[in-house]
Amino acid sequence: MLTIALEYLNGWTLSTSVADREESEWPPHLDRVFMALVAAHFEGQEEPVGRAALEWLESQPDPVLYCSPAQQRTTVVTFVPVNDRSKSHYSTPSGSMQLYRDRQPRTFPVAVPDDPVVCFVWEAAEPPPEIRQALDRLCREVTSVGHSASLVRMWVRTAPPGESAAGSASTTDLSDERRQRWMPSDLATATARLRSIGPGRLLELERRFNREGSDAYWTLKRQFDDLKPRVKQAKKQTKKELQAQLTEVETRLANEFPEGPPVSLRPTPLRWQGYALAGSRETLVPACPQTHWSGDLLVFRFLSTRQAALPLTATQQVCEALRNCLLAGSTVQPAPEWLCGHQPDGRPANRERGHLALFPLPHVGRQHASGHLLGVALAIPRDVPQTELTAVLREVLYDKSGQPREFSLLLGGAGVASLVLQTGRTTRQSLQPHTWTAAPWGATRWATVTPVALDRHLRQAHSWDEVTAVLRDTCRRIGLPIPRVIVPSPVSMFIGALTTREMPRLVRKSDGGLIRQVHAYLEFDEPVVGPILLGAGRYRGYGLCRPLQEID
Repeated sequence: MLTIALEYLNGWTLSTSVADREESEWPPHLDRVFMALVAAHFEGQEEPVGRAALEWLESQPDPVLYCSPAQQRTTVVTFVPVNDRSKSHYSTPSGSMQLYRDRQPRTFPVAVPDDPVVCFVWEAAEPPPEIRQALDRLCREVTSVGHSASLVRMWVRTAPPGESAAGSASTTDLSDERRQRWMPSDLATATARLRSIGPGRLLELERRFNREGSDAYWTLKRQFDDLKPRVKQAKKQTKKELQAQLTEVETRLANEFPEGPPVSLRPTPLRWQGYALAGSRETLVPACPQTHWSGDLLVFRFLSTRQAALPLTATQQVCEALRNCLLAGSTVQPAPEWLCGHQPDGRPANRERGHLALFPLPHVGRQHASGHLLGVALAIPRDVPQTELTAVLREVLYDKSGQPREFSLLLGGAGVASLVLQTGRTTRQSLQPHTWTAAPWGATRWATVTPVALDRHLRQAHSWDEVTAVLRDTCRRIGLPIPRVIVPSPVSMFIGALTTREMPRLVRKSDGGLIRQVHAYLEFDEPVVGPILLGAGRYRGYGLCRPLQEID
């Protein structure tokens, strides 16, 4: 067993949540603690055993987290001075004091835990003695986690949970009733999503910090600054030689660093891990039947459009434009099969669990729902690892500073729409993943929001029995059991959704004909977990289902 403990010496933590810039991060994320250990390693002597300890730690499974509840302190906007700018940026009256300082609004969200001690416990880990000692040395060199004002002390515990370690304060007893036990959980059923680590995290942090490039630049820059005055003061015998050295250094600077000093980029999340409180119902999730897609949806919300709010009829254009952005921005080219849906030779992807699906998030199901689009969601196949998903879509989802990237969709006659990844809490029910997945406990009654595009011809054009048979097959095709009740209909059961006549029809690729579409009500013998996307248009937003009963 390995336990890393940290204590917030001020009794509070100042660490901004990546989901909401006005909210403090709590519980603390393992990735943030790991970055503090990495900083301690590189600021110290960089012993080989220290690097080996970090690589060993990133290869371990996710730990159990012990921490108490925390209260969020009210966040207020503070105007703080920013870095000095050039004098030409300001025009000051003659005779006035030359103060080149500007003030910008900043927030400093603070969480105040009931108990300042937090413990990360790897229950099955047994590190070698030298690794444990190296981790303990790194922990004791950490002075802050998150903001530099979040002063901490860290150490490696030697006692198992429920026992006080020798020489440690009694507040480190993990059996303290003030602490809650957070267990790793499936993302679809978790009550908290925390940034975690994995193999390769240390290398990724090194790559984004780019210390080698920065050191190389400033070494050349110092050589240039040292040679320039020496050339002016040198005598004829040495001036030619010094001028040649200066030209060589100047040429290297221009060729190797044409844009000036290398930029150190903010770290982006490597992977997310779900956590749930021990004993809560999220840790006791029954084995509900699930579709081929993960319930951990990636949700994008609309920022603005040049025209009015996008209607549900723009589903095809929005999904197609977003898909093109994802393919173009993929860090792996050609895009992997789970993303594009095709093999390198152009044939359909040969994947048991299908590929990426996109679907709209409309305002439906309310008394005055209008059906306009609030966002778009990505449903990722369950067999795609979180690390691969982050690596492939990192440049699309996040900018260089690690913040969610805003991008625009060109929708032709529908105008231009701006999207951004929804990472924070929202009161919009349609932008909450569980609204569409019914996770963690599932739902038995579902109904379509967008009509199902039937994926085969009907022998009799008006045979509801044949339509029912097609719907039964579409459920089986995405991994669900056969519904007990299937009721086809030309209208949706949700207020704000469009009828089959109002919703634009999809076109068959084989002959250019229009595909018949139908709404449906589905009732299963047991609860199932979504997202449920049915029919030929399931990858393009058609056949989207939503649970009918209330979701806790």
